[in-house]
Amino acid sequence: MCFFLNVGISNAFAEWDVIYEVDTLPHNHVNWNINQVGESVFETQNGLLFMDTTNQLKNFLYFERHWEANNKKGCIVEARLKLKEYIGSIGLGGCAIWIGDDLCEEVLLISKNQLSLYASKLLYAFPISTFVSDFHIYRIETQGNDILVYIDNQLVINGKGYYGKNNFTTRNHIMFGDGSRGASSISIWDYIKYTVK
Repeated sequence: MCFFLNVGISNAFAEWDVIYEVDTLPHNHVNWNINQVGESVFETQNGLLFMDTTNQLKNFLYFERHWEANNKKGCIVEARLKLKEYIGSIGLGGCAIWIGDDLCEEVLLISKNQLSLYASKLLYAFPISTFVSDFHIYRIETQGNDILVYIDNQLVINGKGYYGKNNFTTRNHIMFGDGSRGASSISIWDYIKYTVK
């Protein structure tokens, strides 16, 4: 069962709108677009998506899908992944999930030592340095000005009042991968799914 802003949402949240379970590459699915610069490597193998942008820091590779998220209603995004390698400046990019609705946008950055929300300037330090080398479930929930981040169903960033506080753009979309030229990563994705209520 999912919980949203500490309130059960079983009535409002019946099922996921989109589930990508790595049965093929994302851009082979309807409405997922690929954005790639440089010699990034990506492939699917045994139900997992491998993404590697470590060849050069200027590389980036992410998959994007436009949705119709409404800020008042909110969204939930969940992904199971692990970070195999991270190179570059922490806080400038690397492995990430972007979300944006009709009013706000935020980026969840997953680095070797911490999890951070780029626009909100909130972070969670991992308990041990090898934490991200294992698979974990990352979930982002938004509604209005609130954003919450969970790891394995444990609330780790309470961003009530912070969603949209330092907006840098507003694009109604979801993206995942590595989309920065200040850092690069090797990540392995099991799935990503979302609902816009």
